[in-house]
Amino acid sequence: LDPTMCLDPAGCDDTSLPPLPVGSWAHRLGGPGADLPGDLTSIPGGDFMLVGSYDSELCGPGRLVSGTGGRGVVVARDGPNVEQRWVESYGGPGSDDAHGVHVSSTSRVYVTGDFSDTIDFAGSSLTAAGSGDAFVVAMGGLGQISWAARTGGPGGASGLDVASGPDDSVYVVGSFSDTLDLGQVPAADGVDGMIVKLADGGAPEWARVIGGPTSEDVVDSVAVDPDTGDVFVVGSVSASNSGLPGEVEFAGATVATHGSRDAFVASFTADGELRWVHAFGSHVNDLATDVAVDS
Repeated sequence: LDPTMCLDPAGCDDTSLPPLPVGSWAHRLGGPGADLPGDLTSIPGGDFMLVGSYDSELCGPGRLVSGTGGRGVVVARDGPNVEQRWVESYGGPGSDDAHGVHVSSTSRVYVTGDFSDTIDFAGSSLTAAGSGDAFVVAMGGLGQISWAARTGGPGGASGLDVASGPDDSVYVVGSFSDTLDLGQVPAADGVDGMIVKLADGGAPEWARVIGGPTSEDVVDSVAVDPDTGDVFVVGSVSASNSGLPGEVEFAGATVATHGSRDAFVASFTADGELRWVHAFGSHVNDLATDVAVDS
């Protein structure tokens, strides 16, 4: 690696690694604690959004973010060469993480993740119902908060990805245990995957559960067709701890699995009706972690 482009020049001794392409860059963001990137997405015009979490403080090119007491959420917009447009941090006394970010066709920014205790988004305060809840926050292109909402229950929930529909509705996916307080939707067993639709403004509309007899089910990613409003999700499900084939309840349908953990891809209408679902895998663990809709 070219030592001038390496995050840690002391670790650039492996000459078998190719140098970064001309015109590329690398920057280090971090501080004295543990700092984690959550998601990255591009914006038309060359800018990009970065979300993640940090302890204590986050240092980087042109920025210094101080903590809020516990583990905090950071949301940043940068230019094509990492010039800082703006950076905001949110948090509370507990542990808070951002896992997904999405920018709509109208340049509204949506961020999802999880929090414990309480979290404050510039005056919009959320309180967890149990051990921790999922959050989604809508922001303008300059970082101004439009609204914030939570979903979860007594067993906890985590938002892993977020997308928006053509009517500015919002879809949050992830996992939860026990029940979702959106109509007291129960988990099948242990930790199950969730798909939650919110109206513009954060009011819940519907929730769907993906789960089997083990605690190994999650929805990792979501995308929405901008023309039809159809919703596409991917993740992984487990029907058996023994690695044998089994069956998983999938939003009212029954899906056969092939091994200890299968990947799946599914589609729903904007009203939450299951259009189709496919599970695929082998006798070992198989995962699907991201989905996109082409133009």
